[in-house]
Amino acid sequence: MAVDRKKLRRLCEAATPGPWERVDVHGIALGVGKTTDQGKTVRVFEMILNTLTKESKEKDTKRIAANADLIVAARNALLPLLNDLDAAEKRVVELEGIVKPLDRLRANEGASVTIVCPNPEFTDDGRDQGVDVTDEWTDWEPRRFYGVTLAKALEAAEAAKEKLDERG
Repeated sequence: MAVDRKKLRRLCEAATPGPWERVDVHGIALGVGKTTDQGKTVRVFEMILNTLTKESKEKDTKRIAANADLIVAARNALLPLLNDLDAAEKRVVELEGIVKPLDRLRANEGASVTIVCPNPEFTDDGRDQGVDVTDEWTDWEPRRFYGVTLAKALEAAEAAKEKLDERG
């Protein structure tokens, strides 16, 4: 089952803002709420304790408290988890923008790509990142390409290779 993150984010934003907490009355969890800046607890919802038998009261009370704790923990963690997931997904896309061109540039037998250590102190012209490519199209001599990012440096190398391929 796919998780609809947009829907979860909308639900969180529409609900009472967090953090939420368990609301106890006389030591029994009765619901979930939020303490306001004025120190007043606003109940988000209450769990109804139907008439419990004496024997089941202790067990059910513990389960209700555990349910309330789970709801509170899930609600309070949901937005940060969604944000972390979005950031991780964005990072994967960025890394694919490095790995895929790197693989293409190294596809020929014997080809190599060396990532040059960034040195922005010595270059103020946007050439902070560099790669050395050695391949048949560079006459097996290392050829350096620069970019503002590593992905841009790799892009410059691929563009140079394509330009040579076109000349042919």
